[in-house]
Amino acid sequence: MGVGMDVIEFFDRSISRTVGDIRSRRMAELGDQKLWAMIATTPKGGRVWAKEWFEARGCHHYSIDIHGLNGAYPLDLSQPIEDAFWHDNFDIVTNFGTSEHVEDQYECWRNIHHLGRPGCVYIHVLPEYGIYSPDHSKYQYTQDFFKNLCEANGYTLILNESLPALGHVAACYIKPRQNVFTPLRDEIDAWIKSR
Repeated sequence: MGVGMDVIEFFDRSISRTVGDIRSRRMAELGDQKLWAMIATTPKGGRVWAKEWFEARGCHHYSIDIHGLNGAYPLDLSQPIEDAFWHDNFDIVTNFGTSEHVEDQYECWRNIHHLGRPGCVYIHVLPEYGIYSPDHSKYQYTQDFFKNLCEANGYTLILNESLPALGHVAACYIKPRQNVFTPLRDEIDAWIKSR
């Protein structure tokens, strides 16, 4: 998807409403996103990786992408992540247009859950159901998806809104305690819209 101004604005609002600042926080990004050129460019005019931008703001940034390019760790979110480093280790987890491309949605959301430690802030900006064609991704989301996910896992829902100019839904929630991922596979499948 790439990270544009709508995503940055939602990210900043989410951080402002939760932890206040990302300095010295450990952050996991799903995918290895690039910033839109209107936000930042390299001295030669190329687009900047989100990793560089977040690190310049003072956080400890790690990205996960199945291809393992641009400093991302080559992990498949469709498979359980076994490496203990990725469990209960992050203060912030972002998902700006990655999960909709993961085939096994249950494992994907289970992995996302396990990335965060208690108090972790999760920030998602994902395609809204009915806006994008099936060519973009098989899976799309609704605000009800995040409401159901938060209720099932005991997350504290901070923001849950539609970004109509972008055609995405956006959610921010906090993991208040250490707990297991409780939704069943059938529940996750029912909450997510597939095309």
